[in-house]
Order: sequence, then structure tokens, then C-alpha cells
Amino acid sequence: MEKGTAVEFKKNFGKIEELRSQNKDIGEVAQIRQGKRNIYYLITKERYSDKPTYIDVWETLELLRQLSEENVEQKIAMPKNGCCLDGL
Repeated sequence: MEKGTAVEFKKNFGKIEELRSQNKDIGEVAQIRQGKRNIYYLITKERYSDKPTYIDVWETLELLRQLSEENVEQKIAMPKNGCCLDGL
């Protein structure tokens, strides 16, 4: 969590140790609770300097959709993942 979206996530939501303790792999989604909101962290690469694959991004988005349906989410807000530093 050193650049890009990860830095903003850390600044806005914290709970980094809670995320790490979930031991999620690439293609998975870590989840924390903040008040009444579920905060999802999409894991698309191991290090900030790595480049994600379209498959890894797709898998995390599919899992996010599944989790949001299970949790009956009314709204999802997210940045343009993979667009800036990742170059997708």
C-alpha cells in the first residue's frame, strides 16, 4: 500500500492490519466495516509496482458484484482502477 488507490484507501479508511489479517490473494476481495458501510478492497496485484492483468481485475470485479448482491448494497462508489499507474 504505497501508491495510487492504496494510499487513498489507507488515508480514508485505515484498518490496514485488519485487511492484512484476512490473508487474501490476488483476485480476491478483502472487506472491512465502517459504521453502516461495507468497504471492499480489491486485490489485483501483489505489489504496487506490479501490473495487474485484465483477468485479475475481472475476477475481483465479479467477486465484488457477488458480495454486493449478498449484502444487498444500494450503491457502489469506486475509482477508475487500473487506469493510471497500472496502464490498463
